[in-house]
Amino acid sequence: MTRALVVDQNVERAKNTEFYLQQEGYKAAITRPGKPCKANCDTQLPDIIVLTVDNWQDQTINTLIELKSATKTKSVPVLVIASCSDPQTLIYSLDLGAHECVLEPTEPQVLAARIRSVLAISERQKKLELANKELAQLASTDALTHVYNRRHFFTQSHAEFARAKRYNRGLSVIMLDIDDFKLVNDRYGHAAGDMALVSLAECCRSIVRESDIVGRLGGEEFAVCCPEADLEGAKIIAERIRGQCEQTLLNYQEQHFCITVSLGVTRLNTEDSSFESIMQRADKLLYSAKDQGRNCAIAC
Repeated sequence: MTRALVVDQNVERAKNTEFYLQQEGYKAAITRPGKPCKANCDTQLPDIIVLTVDNWQDQTINTLIELKSATKTKSVPVLVIASCSDPQTLIYSLDLGAHECVLEPTEPQVLAARIRSVLAISERQKKLELANKELAQLASTDALTHVYNRRHFFTQSHAEFARAKRYNRGLSVIMLDIDDFKLVNDRYGHAAGDMALVSLAECCRSIVRESDIVGRLGGEEFAVCCPEADLEGAKIIAERIRGQCEQTLLNYQEQHFCITVSLGVTRLNTEDSSFESIMQRADKLLYSAKDQGRNCAIAC
């Protein structure tokens, strides 16, 4: 049932509004402006707030300002009932973020229709915001492993590189890929190879810090950008990833296998003029790890 919160300084008037809303099938509650309204919203967030304002200089206007300023309540639709004919009250309320305004007295059926309209618009807005969020996630995330894709990894890492250079902070990079990945695909099939990629991504996510950036660069190659991390700290992260991958038993259609990874680890140096220069160094170290027998991390 849709929850409506009636906010009014006049108790009798509030009871009338509550009665109208209950007659229309809403679960209505009454509160006063200011702190009582905030406390009520903190206890249970309503689906819509019906706020009665006597005039644009009324203290109840401050409640509207507070509702639209607070993170928790700013997206809750507010319908203002103006109890005076002064157009300034309507204009001010709309400018402050009210979704709809009606003049008192108003027919209960008209009030109910306005509320339905506000709720419908609010619902469409929520769906649009959710769709935009999903689109942004699709644009930035690798579809298989759900870590950042190459483009977004570099976008985020470039920002961290610029911050590290500006404030003389630490920054390290880990590059890694699955050893003999082609053999995994050839022996167990590409679906098993996909399972290995997902397993490596999950391993990275479970080990890195919250501030670290994990991305799939392409194929079996991944990278981790570690802001505020020195070389020793990044090497510890790399070794944990390597060890966990080595110990994780994968099972695809009753076929059991493990993967190993090789890793190159480096840090930001004073001569680095771009994030790409760090990545190139990490890439060379990764191939050094391959040359030294795989399943190891080389740091420099």
